[in-house]
Amino acid sequence: MNKNKFESEAEEFLNFDGSFGTNPDKMLGANDYYVGPYDMAGGGRGHDSYANDNLGSIDESDRTLTVNISNDGTSTNPVETARVFGAFTNVAGTQPTGVTVTILETSHEQVRAESQVNPFLILGLKYIVTNVAQFSNNCTVFSQTSAGMTLNKTFQPFSWRSAQNQIATQIDAPSYAFAVDGRTEWRVPINADEDVTFIFSLKTRGDITNILRGRGVVDMAKGVAPTGLPQMDIPRGAR
Repeated sequence: MNKNKFESEAEEFLNFDGSFGTNPDKMLGANDYYVGPYDMAGGGRGHDSYANDNLGSIDESDRTLTVNISNDGTSTNPVETARVFGAFTNVAGTQPTGVTVTILETSHEQVRAESQVNPFLILGLKYIVTNVAQFSNNCTVFSQTSAGMTLNKTFQPFSWRSAQNQIATQIDAPSYAFAVDGRTEWRVPINADEDVTFIFSLKTRGDITNILRGRGVVDMAKGVAPTGLPQMDIPRGAR
């Protein structure tokens, strides 16, 4: 990289304010997430791919979190709110009466602990329910800083439904994104006697051990979240 390119890229990263215009290959899901220079629409790397050559990659077999939430109906309330993640905001990992949260790949405890030092960006999810009525409950991305500021973002399941959807109890949201660190919770109101599953796809993930390799502390998935529909996934480059 010549001097002019180096100075240009240094200026770009040092002054990154969360926005690179409308470039869809850099800004997926929200305007404050930098997800890299890979040109997935074209099946390859973009013209400015040298900008992030120091980033590691997430193995395609290691970018999925499957979260199962159940409400056995023992609570006197018809709806309880499950709290997923939230290592700082829900230190004890407590759940309402009758509600359990399980992460199938490892455990909820391990994911919560690791998110404190290695935060990650979810880009794309599948939401599978037992009863369609569950989709009437809006989920929330809740975040709270140590100084007390809180932020709530609403996920409305029915806004992701399509007339082409062939499975009434499943919703695909391949472009929905939110970051998870110790201060973030995914809050899910769940009806009594309901069992739901979220399949989250990771786009970027922190890895503090990359420092020992002399590399940047962010790893990035090169594929996009699969929808399960070959006619859509093949053109999009999902693997």
